[in-house]
Amino acid sequence: MMARHNTAVKIVQSGDADFGAKLAALHAVSSGLKAWLAETVSDGVESCRRLCGGHGFTQSSNLAHTFAEIVGANTFEGTFDVLVQQHARYLLKILAGAKTLDTSEPATQFLSKIMTYADPKLRCKAQTSVDFGDLKLLVEAFEARAGRVLLALASKMKGTNNDGNACMVLMTRVSTAHTELMLMEALMNGITTIPSGKERQATINLCSLLGVWLITKSLGDFRQHDYLSSQQADLVCEQVVLLLPIIRKNCVLLADAWDFSDFELNSTIGRYDGDIYRALVKRAADEPLNKTQVPEGYEVYLKPLIQGQQVVVSLLHCLMPIAPAPLTIFICSGLPQIISSGNPEPNTVEMGKRISDWDIVNVQEDFNYHAFLYSKNTHEHRTATSGGVPFGSGLNTLSHYPFTNVSGTERTQWKACSSNEGADCLTPKGFTRVEIQLDGGVAFDLYNLHSDAGTSAEDQKARASNLAQLGDYIKANSADKAVIVMGDTNTRYTRSLDTIAEFLQGTNLTDGWVEFVRNGKAPEKGAAPILCDEKNMTNECEVVDKIMYRGNNYITLTLDKWNNDNKAFFDSNKTGLSDHPPISSVFSWKLNPDLHLSDAFGGPHGTPFTDVALAAAGQTVSSITIRAEKRVDGVSLEVSDPTESTLAHGGTGGIPKKLQLKSGEYITSMEVHWGKKEERTRIFYLKFKTNKGRSVEGGTKTSAKATVTAPKGFQLSGLHGRSDKEVDALGAIFTRIESTSQSQLQTTQE
Repeated sequence: MMARHNTAVKIVQSGDADFGAKLAALHAVSSGLKAWLAETVSDGVESCRRLCGGHGFTQSSNLAHTFAEIVGANTFEGTFDVLVQQHARYLLKILAGAKTLDTSEPATQFLSKIMTYADPKLRCKAQTSVDFGDLKLLVEAFEARAGRVLLALASKMKGTNNDGNACMVLMTRVSTAHTELMLMEALMNGITTIPSGKERQATINLCSLLGVWLITKSLGDFRQHDYLSSQQADLVCEQVVLLLPIIRKNCVLLADAWDFSDFELNSTIGRYDGDIYRALVKRAADEPLNKTQVPEGYEVYLKPLIQGQQVVVSLLHCLMPIAPAPLTIFICSGLPQIISSGNPEPNTVEMGKRISDWDIVNVQEDFNYHAFLYSKNTHEHRTATSGGVPFGSGLNTLSHYPFTNVSGTERTQWKACSSNEGADCLTPKGFTRVEIQLDGGVAFDLYNLHSDAGTSAEDQKARASNLAQLGDYIKANSADKAVIVMGDTNTRYTRSLDTIAEFLQGTNLTDGWVEFVRNGKAPEKGAAPILCDEKNMTNECEVVDKIMYRGNNYITLTLDKWNNDNKAFFDSNKTGLSDHPPISSVFSWKLNPDLHLSDAFGGPHGTPFTDVALAAAGQTVSSITIRAEKRVDGVSLEVSDPTESTLAHGGTGGIPKKLQLKSGEYITSMEVHWGKKEERTRIFYLKFKTNKGRSVEGGTKTSAKATVTAPKGFQLSGLHGRSDKEVDALGAIFTRIESTSQSQLQTTQE
């Protein structure tokens, strides 16, 4: 920006008649950058404050003061919406004169290829996740996105007679897309000035992370017209995960490279010397409040403890939930106006904002207004759209909890549909599955569904087929796992042909509404329907949107609240933002103290499996076998006590290597390596060690690896992960072997 400014000043001083165009470009670009940076930095400071836990909210952290100073920048020199309009309208003006484009202006050079970007058949060239580490490829992706969004704005402006208010959302997207393109171009050009070496590679990695992270935040734009395929969207997310441990090794050096002094930071936790806790204690001791005012009871209770040098330690073990996780279902009015009633465009933006407070959200009918739903939403982890009508299922998940490294978004279409009442066969409706990670090694399967609608015999038959298909899938892919299913079932217990009760029984799931509101007693088939008054909806009426759950041998889920949140999603006219009421639940969870599970390592391929149902304290593993050559084909454990069983996973290929355990010998650690084979992540190498110093190993070592070690008093006696003819992902299940205090599971990943 300084270079642009200096160039503009020279042109003005020279008397060049062309200075007006240069100043217009400078003004537009600076407006877009100003708006983008103000919002990004203020959001970033708030994220840092939350990531620092309670320390981040202390006055001594200086984050609260920093946030208060920076957040005002969103309104300096004009409000955010004015700045992005100025930026977007400048780009529209340049687009209109693209045939006489000034190619010397770097900010709009991408418009010289606008017809290339307008081609709906244009596709990203990336084949692997590593390809998204190529800054040139990333810049091309950002160019395509900026070009297509700008063309969409031009079309919308023409169709609305240049109504800026009607096009405000698109203007914001255009400004954001162009700003992020300029940033990526500047970073790519700047790297060319750094000499080859470790510093250059570290900078490239950091710039690549920014690029792929920005893509994940706006996947809807990049997925539009399939420039990025759904598989490539998964590869982008995979590249984010791959880059994080690489950059983590240099994070201290990268932070120190800014060379902020302790005086400038004025923070107890953002210190150059890293001496955080002494600084916290000193700052607290120096606070006048702590010297002159003390809480009631200090002299009686706290002061004697301090003077007597007694230490009171409060332990909050990792097996207890830090806070209950509200799990929310929300029905998004995303159908195009031709098909759906309502006011979907502004309603969808508003819904996206309001659902941000819930930890996990499932949406259905998220079709042609998907970008509006995500535009103001703050969930960090969100599934990419599968497309609008008639290409997508309309099912998406938004979460503040991450998806596990070994799970993608699995989308399955119903085998049966009926359009006897409604347009069920117009779109590929079905269900999705993602694996949500609550903590290290703690995860559950989350399903989202939208089953066939209507009450005719044909519709109810199709809906019964839908639920049977989902039930079979859960049995095959979520066996012995904790599960939450939530979505639009289109079922009622009172309908004679609806099979929701049979579905729950077959999958061992509990309906939250039946448990919390009706004390465990479901309505009877054939009874009068328990309908809702749309203007005064209560929890007692039955809705077709349901939240169903179950725990397993490791995770106990407890339903603390079920609620129909219809009133929380009214507009100013007391009208619902959607044609479905949002349903929410709050769950608390705790873990079996006799078990510990590590994360699974590998890729999202094959069929999920877990031995957790058989895991118990006091197990005896008699042997372990690895079948491997270049990669790991299979792995199996023989359990002799208390129940004889063979826990085998993967295929039967490879060369078997068996370790027969001696009396008193047990497995204490697992080392796992993974890599790519034909675009599929597989386990390449395994090694198990025992408490007697013996080991068994097989396969080929790779650079991507991790080692998990049993906590004290625990042994490895089971596995979880994914497999097919080979092993695709693997994690350890540790069980207690003696009575001892629990220790934290140790994981080392490279």
